[in-house]
Amino acid sequence: MYTSEPHSPNITEAQKKCWESVPSQVTKDVNAKMTQELTLEEVVEAITSLPNGKALGHNDLSTNFFQENVDKIAPSLLLAF
Repeated sequence: MYTSEPHSPNITEAQKKCWESVPSQVTKDVNAKMTQELTLEEVVEAITSLPNGKALGHNDLSTNFFQENVDKIAPSLLLAF
């Protein structure tokens, strides 16, 4: 849970000032953007922007697999999230 108090007793003064500068609430505009439904375009953009040549994930599927099949995968991912 969020608290303005530091979690570590060894926090430095600079760290404390940094945390104090972070707003404890989001604006209504930011909240509206963060809670809106994902769009198919956003899912496609996320998939196509994945870097190539990275290590396989826990499902052993490469980013190339997702990118080459984005038209088949993106709608299912949209429904899942």
